[in-house]
Amino acid sequence: MTRMGVIKRLAFVTAVLFGAVSYVAFFKVQQGSFTNKLLDLRVLGYTPKEAVTFAGNLGAEARSAYLDVYLILDAGLILFLSALLYACATALRPRRFWQVAIGFTAIYALADFAENYLVAQLVMGASHGARLASWMTAIKFAALSLAFASLIQCWRQGRGSDDIHSRD
Repeated sequence: MTRMGVIKRLAFVTAVLFGAVSYVAFFKVQQGSFTNKLLDLRVLGYTPKEAVTFAGNLGAEARSAYLDVYLILDAGLILFLSALLYACATALRPRRFWQVAIGFTAIYALADFAENYLVAQLVMGASHGARLASWMTAIKFAALSLAFASLIQCWRQGRGSDDIHSRD
């Protein structure tokens, strides 16, 4: 299978998981409300008070959806998005920034898993860890942005397409 074939398959699975995560987040956890926005989606983080308010406003059904469905789908999304970014970076390997892209991808994945753990603790009733969860959310989005920026720079260095389309 070509690198491009692997990348296309990873992109497809990642997109499906993103759609499933988005559906569960909006319709099951937030229950169609924009007022109790999921902590995981607050790009710049949140205050400890906002985190405790979010967790306190979740009903039993929303709490169950978050802990039993959302976190499982989100873990899959983290893994497949990281694999997709890794595949793109290694396809652009001869370029200068491919290792930087892999490094930021690893930071993204670790921060996202840590954030999920900390937010799950808050949802289950813990009152500590909100500030760290907020930092993990901001780090996650920053690392993901920098991973994408590194990949774009790799692609721009050589106009990208020859390496991705080559056969293994």
